[in-house]
Parts: sequence; C-alpha cells; structure tokens
Amino acid sequence: MHLASNMATKDEEMVELQAMQRRLESYCAGGSVTTTDTGTMVFVDHQQVQHKVYQYHSQANGNILRDEGIGGGYVPILMHARKLLVSGLAPNTCAYKVTMDDGLTFRGVLNGDE
Repeated sequence: MHLASNMATKDEEMVELQAMQRRLESYCAGGSVTTTDTGTMVFVDHQQVQHKVYQYHSQANGNILRDEGIGGGYVPILMHARKLLVSGLAPNTCAYKVTMDDGLTFRGVLNGDE
C-alpha cells in the first residue's frame, strides 16, 4: 500500500507542475518573457502587468516558486520547489528546469507572443 500512496503523491506533484506551466504560459500569451542573471523569469502579460517568478525559501512554507508583482507582494505558485534554473534561448524565449524537494525534475520552454 505504501507504493500506491507514493504514486498518488507523484501524480499530485505532476498535476501541480502542469498547473504552474499553464500559469506561466498564460503570462506569455500576448506578452513577453525574459530571464535575469539571478535565475528569475520576468513576464509582462497581455495587460502589461509584470510578474517576476523565482525560487524562494520561506521559514513558514519551505521551498517555493513565487510570483512577485511589480508593486510588491507575492503569490506562491509551486510548493516544494527546491531549485529553479532558467536560461534564455532566444529573444522572448526561455527554458527552465524545476527541481522539487524529492528530486523530481520538470523542464519547460516558454515563448512570448509580443
């Protein structure tokens, strides 16, 4: 039974990763994406709202990816995310790799439409 519960956890983790990917894609739709030297993805969405997505360690919540708005404040978009690596592939295109606390990795490519 332990194996089944572990699989459910992995399935839930993949659902969370796919939800994060959809959120990031929504920022790119009609907008732009760039990367920084500090490992941050910066999006300007179709409404000209800026989003900075990066890995953060919170004493209360552990390792998270969070979306910080231009006026301050943030929203956690993925829990248990130990590491985020980003790289620019071309103008308005970036690749990323998320490593979860349990070692699972997830890779994606994002293209802005602007």
